[in-house]
Amino acid sequence: MNLRFRLLCGLLGGWIAVLGGCAALPKEAIDQIEQAKEQYSAGHYHEADLLLGSVIDRYPQSDGVGEAYYLRGLSCYRQKKEENARADMELALRTTSNKEILTDARIQLGHLAYQKEDFQRAADDYAQAIDAFPDRRPKDEIYYRYADCLQKTGRWPQSRTLFQN
Repeated sequence: MNLRFRLLCGLLGGWIAVLGGCAALPKEAIDQIEQAKEQYSAGHYHEADLLLGSVIDRYPQSDGVGEAYYLRGLSCYRQKKEENARADMELALRTTSNKEILTDARIQLGHLAYQKEDFQRAADDYAQAIDAFPDRRPKDEIYYRYADCLQKTGRWPQSRTLFQN
């Protein structure tokens, strides 16, 4: 199982717990996000994408819409729509104040940049999120990628420090 998939599955469990804090979204929208999460977990990424798109279209200014963008970004990634995934992760950053979503979206942006071999951007994204990421798997793998990005962008002393820890 690859790192990205493990990270996505691990983050989903903690992510969905924050939905109770989406007070600005009506119950119908929260239920739809729950359904989208179930579709995502079942591997029905297109269905999740459609459900989340409906929530986003109807409640674009809601305090809870950042979570919908985040999950839709995960769904887009699983459908191999990386640019859409990136756009949704960036919208999630702009539309939420939830620290967990902010951290997780930033990590996902780092992974997307790493995959495209944009190591400078990946390092910047990882740097903004790594300290806020909980001390659980796959934090060690995220540290590894961050250190690898630093090394590939010529920041050897910083990279060495991370590899040693």
